[in-house]
Amino acid sequence: MKKVVKYFKRLIKYVLYEHKQPIIYTNVYEKSQNEIHLNKVYIVTGGGGGLGYYITKSLISSGATVIITGRNEEKLKKSCEELGKKCKYIKMDIRNIAESKEKLNKLLSDRTGQSIETIERDTERDHYMTAEEALKYGLIDGIMDKRK
Repeated sequence: MKKVVKYFKRLIKYVLYEHKQPIIYTNVYEKSQNEIHLNKVYIVTGGGGGLGYYITKSLISSGATVIITGRNEEKLKKSCEELGKKCKYIKMDIRNIAESKEKLNKLLSDRTGQSIETIERDTERDHYMTAEEALKYGLIDGIMDKRK
């Protein structure tokens, strides 16, 4: 169980700090509600029903692309059909951590262009990068300078 908790802590750190979409601090009033999540990708666990479904629905209506995860593939498929093209799903159960890790590594490999072996090595332990390193690695699309 400790390995599972440790793995998900690393995953959360990755999603929060090293995800392909850079974290940008901005004044919310400068953008309309529908532009806040435009062209961003989110992962919602349990997005096939309940609160996760409504969070996914809200993100999609704000312009985001959402990947939902869960145990029940039929429920995930149904939710994706209801939510439209901007919703994808991955059947994942944390009871089988090896399979989950493999799927996430494949997703990262596809998004960054890095080999599976490189992704496996870099996600095994905390791997922090500067903005320039993340750009070269393929985690982000660009670096924004401060406004003048």
